[in-house]
Amino acid sequence: MQVGSRGSLQSELNVTPMIDVVLVLLIIFMVVTPKNERELPVVMPQELAEPQPPPLPGEEPVVVGVDAQGALRLGETVVVDLTELRAQVAQALATRKDKVVFLEAQDDAPYETCVRAMDAARRGGARHVGLLSPAIPPTQPPTPVP
Repeated sequence: MQVGSRGSLQSELNVTPMIDVVLVLLIIFMVVTPKNERELPVVMPQELAEPQPPPLPGEEPVVVGVDAQGALRLGETVVVDLTELRAQVAQALATRKDKVVFLEAQDDAPYETCVRAMDAARRGGARHVGLLSPAIPPTQPPTPVP
């Protein structure tokens, strides 16, 4: 004799299909996520064996500067806005074949202004934008104590 009926309804949910779907979605996201990373190519300068001669007159590097207040300059000339910076960079690079611009920003310069200045330089015709940093003084070996 059996107690209960054979055709009774189950009161539990079957979660197996839901777990399968969640695992498939997890695998898809794990595969797709690394492909969404954005990278900027960085070329590290090589150390030169011998010092380079100073540039010839008229061949000085094109340097865009950003100070702590966000003011822009091209070389020693103060620039009012990014449109003027773009035009002046285009004019400075018109006769050059290297098309390289350097960005020199103070440590506390606004990040957004620096990025916009690099973008203006690229739109002005620069193929490469380099970053300048202050020269690091050579370290002196410790003096022996007698």
